[in-house]
Amino acid sequence: MKIEEAIQRLETHKEYISPHGRFTKEAIDMAIEALEKQIPKKFIRDEDEEPICPVCGEEVWDTEYCDGCGQKIDREE
Repeated sequence: MKIEEAIQRLETHKEYISPHGRFTKEAIDMAIEALEKQIPKKFIRDEDEEPICPVCGEEVWDTEYCDGCGQKIDREE
C-alpha cells in the first residue's frame, strides 16, 4: 500500500467514528500527519540560496529529514 492510499483510508474511516470517539479521531489525525511527512517535499532556497524546508523554513543541508519538523526532503536538484 502506498502512503497516499493509507492516508485516504484513514480519512475515510475517521468519518465513521462516533462523535464521542474524540481520542480515536485525534490518534488518526496524528497518524495522517506522520504519514504525510513521509512523502518527500522539494526543498526551496531562501534569498541566500540556502536550502530550506518547505514546511517549517529550517535549513536542510545534507539531511534526509528536516531537523525542525521531520518532513522528508527530496534532495534532487
